[in-house]
Amino acid sequence: MLAVESLKGNRIRLYQSKTGEHVYVPVPEDVATTLRSVKHKNPACFFWSGHSKVPSVWRKRLADMFTKAKISNGHSHRLRDTFAVSLLEAGVSLDRSPSY
Repeated sequence: MLAVESLKGNRIRLYQSKTGEHVYVPVPEDVATTLRSVKHKNPACFFWSGHSKVPSVWRKRLADMFTKAKISNGHSHRLRDTFAVSLLEAGVSLDRSPSY
């Protein structure tokens, strides 16, 4: 869904359910600019119209994607893990928010 209000400058505020804290993830300036310029149906969210059941819709779409890509045992956590590895490779600390 990505709430519009979560984009602050070139950072996206995310909630870590394990720690119960919010963290700020840096994004490239062109990504932040593009997000701001994209027209969205729901003024509160970048990627959700507000009319569907988000978890079930995305779960099915991801399942279809993994099937088409012939990835066995595909699940959304694989994407989260890939994102975390990308952050680590870029030198971002995962144990705390970057200071700005």
